[in-house]
Amino acid sequence: MTDESRSLLKIATSLIALALFIGVNVFQACSQFSADSDSGLASVPQMRADASCRFIGVDIMQARLQNIFNIASGDVPVLDDYGNPTGQMRIASNLGTLGQAQNGLPADYSCSTPKLKVAVAVMVDACHIAVNDRVAETWLFPNGGADYSALYQSLIGRPPTADEISIIQSATSSMAGLQAEEAACAIVASSLEALIAI
Repeated sequence: MTDESRSLLKIATSLIALALFIGVNVFQACSQFSADSDSGLASVPQMRADASCRFIGVDIMQARLQNIFNIASGDVPVLDDYGNPTGQMRIASNLGTLGQAQNGLPADYSCSTPKLKVAVAVMVDACHIAVNDRVAETWLFPNGGADYSALYQSLIGRPPTADEISIIQSATSSMAGLQAEEAACAIVASSLEALIAI
């Protein structure tokens, strides 16, 4: 997958994931949004910080990368415009944005758009790595790429609803094989239900 395709997938994934989980009222505590004019993506909603909405911690994100996506380091590389690793790791270079306690500041688990943007980038890249790793792909899709049950159980702790299956099938209908699995994985992994602690 080219870097341009991956960027488009990140944008589409965040919008689909938001639509998917707004539609089923999963994250009522984080439902206040406003336009994000600074990002250049006016159509992407912006979460306002809300103490009742708790984002998963860096430790949980890293454990998911290790235990669900089979990424031993618990982090994914930042890629350049050509898809080559830059030498930076995505989580390690964004600890402050993700709310990690550092420099005497306490951990911040409140929900925010910057955290969501970094987490989407992490999860899209992790899904790309995972579906190209036979072990992780088998964990995520043991019954084939069209069955999302194991994927949902691993990342959200429940099976998908009929509406969620329909939305993912619609989003991946023009894709095949690993590309469809990667997109389905990214949609679920970067969803608010997967990224917040209710």
